[in-house]
Amino acid sequence: MYKGLEIKLRANSCWINGSLHKFKNSGEHNADDFFYSDLENVLMDMCDEIGINPNYAEIKNIEIGVNLKLSYDPICFIDSIIKRETCYPELTNIGDEIKYSQYSIKIYSKSRQDKRYKDDNILRIETRFKKMVKARKVVGEIQYLEDLLEPYFWFHSGRYLNSLLKDIDIIDIRKLLKEDISTEDKIEV
Repeated sequence: MYKGLEIKLRANSCWINGSLHKFKNSGEHNADDFFYSDLENVLMDMCDEIGINPNYAEIKNIEIGVNLKLSYDPICFIDSIIKRETCYPELTNIGDEIKYSQYSIKIYSKSRQDKRYKDDNILRIETRFKKMVKARKVVGEIQYLEDLLEPYFWFHSGRYLNSLLKDIDIIDIRKLLKEDISTEDKIEV
């Protein structure tokens, strides 16, 4: 491990797994902001420190996400998620995960995951593309690390992350429990 990156050398190649965001923070966390300038610096540092050439380093899978600071505990939002399209979330200790064949979506409390941010009410929305076919459909034609510097990648990534919320069915259970609902309107389960 080097700054949060798992590096395996092979006869004619090198395989690296890990987070560019965590690399920025010496492998410790990915809970702070990660700007375009941070990506530029990370790629230069990887080139200098590890000898990775972003022009030839092929991306096999990718995870993109956004941290949203809320005025309330993110768990209130997470607890209200019923489903996305036809998929129901799996509950984790910090949020929900919705799994598809080529990708998964995680919606969780970054504040619960990382104690440094426990009072900040940070909701994390991220998607991990296991196969690049789906990733290229939603964020553009990316093949190498250098492609992450293209403005279209950032634009389409932001647009895609925003679109994830459109297809989520939410019911505010806490509000429903507080309201007086007549007996004939209640559904018994």
